[in-house]
Amino acid sequence: MSNCTYCGKKGRNNDCVTCDICRKLVHTDCSGLSRMEIECIRSNSRKIHYYCDKCDIVATINKLKSELDVLKSELEVMKNNQGNVARSDNDNLSAEELITEVEERNRRAYNLILFNLSESDEETDVKRNENDTSRAGQTIFSGEHEKIKIMSCCRLGKYNNEKIRPLRISFENPQYATETLRKYIRKEKLYLNRDLTRRQQNQCYMIRTEFKNRREQGEDDIILKYSNGIPKIQKVEKKNS
Repeated sequence: MSNCTYCGKKGRNNDCVTCDICRKLVHTDCSGLSRMEIECIRSNSRKIHYYCDKCDIVATINKLKSELDVLKSELEVMKNNQGNVARSDNDNLSAEELITEVEERNRRAYNLILFNLSESDEETDVKRNENDTSRAGQTIFSGEHEKIKIMSCCRLGKYNNEKIRPLRISFENPQYATETLRKYIRKEKLYLNRDLTRRQQNQCYMIRTEFKNRREQGEDDIILKYSNGIPKIQKVEKKNS
């Protein structure tokens, strides 16, 4: 029998849950978990984890470290593969900038950006937003999509009657955004893309600029291939005539 790590009183397995990191007991009453959450945690086939408050911070830090490692690897690949034009923006990244970039990407992962959807001519902001949301749903969804709902929409930038503003579409979770983008069938000039950070936008611009310059210099065996909204220059084998 061990003491609850929260209240310090004796605890038994049948009235406690165990932290998956430190393995210490926490009274179910002290844990703040609902009855359903407790049943899921105690299930033999559970797919969720429970961390006490102290270890939850550790788990969050470890997750952030893992995301930072992924971002560092991605930036290193960019520097190695995209030539000098992409290097200057990535060489001097500090740890703080990396953390900020990861947090910003996580926040934007809930969104998609729809380009060239005509501006609504409704009279009020509320009606224009409702009209944008309705038309966005009709544009980006096809087939069965009952489980996926648009949470909100927002035009980016100031209104200009000579230019159509991009529409940011937000979803309940990043998985819904990814699934919507994967299933999207482009209609006319209506482009759908991920909500990229400023750094990612700059990378895309530099890569497309390099691609254009290399094509103009006679490299006709290269193509742009997109992954998660980011282009990459790849060589293709020429077919023998």
